Amino acid sequence: MLIRKKSKQIWTIISVFSLGIYTTACDSGAFPGDEEPPANIDLRFAVSISDVPSTRTNYSPGVMQGADFANGTHTFGMFITDDTGASLVTGSDDNMKSILTRNGGADAWSYTDNNDLPLSLKAKQGQTINITGYYPWVSDATTSAVPFDLTGDITTWKDLLYLSSPTGTLQVADGNPIALTFSHAFCWVTIKLSKLTSRSNVYVKSVSLDNRYSGMQDRIVNKGDIDPATGDLVSGNSGPLVINCADIENLPTNGSGTPFEFNFLVPSFMYPDVEDSDVLVRITTTSLDGTAPVEVLSFPFNKTHLNGTGSNLHGFEKGKHNTYNIVYNNAEMVLSLSNWQEVAIEELKLGEGTAGVTPFKVSLTSSQEYIGDKKLIKLSKGDHTNHTYLGEVAENNNGKYVAISSGTEGFDAEWKPILKVEPLYTDLHVSRSLAAGGSPVPWKDEKTGALTAKQACVELREGGYRDWRLPRISEFIMLIYDSPTSANFDKTKEYWSGTEYDANTSHSIHVVNKNIIPDQALKSLSLYVRCVRDSDKLNPAI
Repeated sequence: MLIRKKSKQIWTIISVFSLGIYTTACDSGAFPGDEEPPANIDLRFAVSISDVPSTRTNYSPGVMQGADFANGTHTFGMFITDDTGASLVTGSDDNMKSILTRNGGADAWSYTDNNDLPLSLKAKQGQTINITGYYPWVSDATTSAVPFDLTGDITTWKDLLYLSSPTGTLQVADGNPIALTFSHAFCWVTIKLSKLTSRSNVYVKSVSLDNRYSGMQDRIVNKGDIDPATGDLVSGNSGPLVINCADIENLPTNGSGTPFEFNFLVPSFMYPDVEDSDVLVRITTTSLDGTAPVEVLSFPFNKTHLNGTGSNLHGFEKGKHNTYNIVYNNAEMVLSLSNWQEVAIEELKLGEGTAGVTPFKVSLTSSQEYIGDKKLIKLSKGDHTNHTYLGEVAENNNGKYVAISSGTEGFDAEWKPILKVEPLYTDLHVSRSLAAGGSPVPWKDEKTGALTAKQACVELREGGYRDWRLPRISEFIMLIYDSPTSANFDKTKEYWSGTEYDANTSHSIHVVNKNIIPDQALKSLSLYVRCVRDSDKLNPAI
């Protein structure tokens, strides 16, 4: 009896418990195996550009501007697969078109396959997908190679962007737009060209970037394929990138006119075996009517003039904007590099901005017209020759060596010999601050070959000026003996000049027995840098 009672109680409990389970299941409205399948979601995207230029100029391809795509219609090439590698929908894995129509910030997306047949691009909530993308859409692109052609007229060149984020799989969470970020696959290279003097006309017919010799591999290519997943060059045909002038025009004179600008899209390369002179700028000139025989001048880039990553890679780096100011010496028929800068494409300037600081202005007084019975050699107004000396004498870019040694202390013994052989500009701006953040730097870095002291001036932005340079040794006479007391020129430091004594040594100034006299220092030593510019020179827009 007791056993039966206990048995009856157990079954009663089980029955009640089972009823509770049933009741709970009914309340939830779901039975085992009766869950709703994930919802289908229409895919949409939010696109942006990670590294973008801020300006466009003449002789320029259509480089994308702004962090966002402008109003209008934009067609992206995409390869979209599921987590197994199969097409998300039929045709989505074969260079499909994702078409963005933007109007005042309102985005509408539509999709077709590569034959322009409409696609309904859907994914299930929670589904994992993979996207490889690029811009703008071109036929014959694959998941590993997007073709480009830079052999034609510059108006046919197209900026090429690749999908840099996301780079792996992503999960479709909801109907919100999927954020896609595109980056530049090319390096943007600007050549700013002017002539040294106004004594003769220079009519430019074309400008090109080229290899040191025909058929050189892994440097300048003008046609090939880019990997849309990385932006790297897959394959390419070696050959020049050429910009032909629509109208043959006379070059402006350096410092007195706006330089001609030529903007190149350069397929990126970064290799450890890059050597000096592997890459050249070629300038082709002729007469105004185009009938005279053409003349071609070349300027070879040192590898230190190229982008560098780490200690051993050099080349033109994707997403960078390199600007080279090149001066055509129409007296000696040579090209020289006035200065150059490297920035990420989205940056608006190079170096620290000190535009609100007013530099000192120093001019040579009439009492210093002569040293003894010898008149100083002075550059005439508007002759900004010293602004072209930003290379080395060994490269035909820095005037001539001034091999005058220091001797007996004193003005006549030290300054007089130099002032007889090296011309100076008599109206200068002098920076209030030291370049390179106030730290001593070498004139030339022994390991990299970089002209460190000169680059420190190139990067200076004091007063909003972008053309600071090292003073010539002859110009220190004004900085030392004619600068106003308020200039606070520190006469206790040793400073670099831009004048070279020989291939390994440059002139400097230092203090001996309270007299500031010229000296010579090995280029590998670290000295201070105070920059100058010709005060009446137009400020270049870089």
